[in-house]
Amino acid sequence: MKILIVDDHFVVREGLHRLLARVPDIYIREAASTQDALVAFREDRPDLVLLDLNLPNSSGLELLDRLLLEDKKVRVLVFSMHAEPNYVVEALKAGARGYVSKSAPAEELMTAIRRVTGGGQYIEREIASKLTRYIANHPFQRLTLEIDGSCLPTARVSEPSQS
Repeated sequence: MKILIVDDHFVVREGLHRLLARVPDIYIREAASTQDALVAFREDRPDLVLLDLNLPNSSGLELLDRLLLEDKKVRVLVFSMHAEPNYVVEALKAGARGYVSKSAPAEELMTAIRRVTGGGQYIEREIASKLTRYIANHPFQRLTLEIDGSCLPTARVSEPSQS
């Protein structure tokens, strides 16, 4: 499995690298900026991009857009300090396949990585519960939460129907 870690903080990249290095047969590449991430993505075509939203000179969502132009099937898992529902909704609408906050336990991050690399979607449990309240208070957003066999929520965001 090939994973590209995109985060502007060295200590975060290093910690993720150490956590992921425990997984057998894994290749990890790191990038601290949008430009470096695009180069790494083009060279390696990773199975997963683990993406921070705050990047120098660009946002993670802008990078996500550019990655989707490169490969519409790219699997992106957002890993951010922002746990607020509006960030999650925007990331999912932009094409992210999952969202985990940097305050989540390591095992939950690993579950999200497995789920997204396997073709699924994932939203951190705590964030998923916040999302249900957020959507109830923002009727123009429509979020479909699904519960799969492991009882971990996944989500899809779609535009409201035009009736």
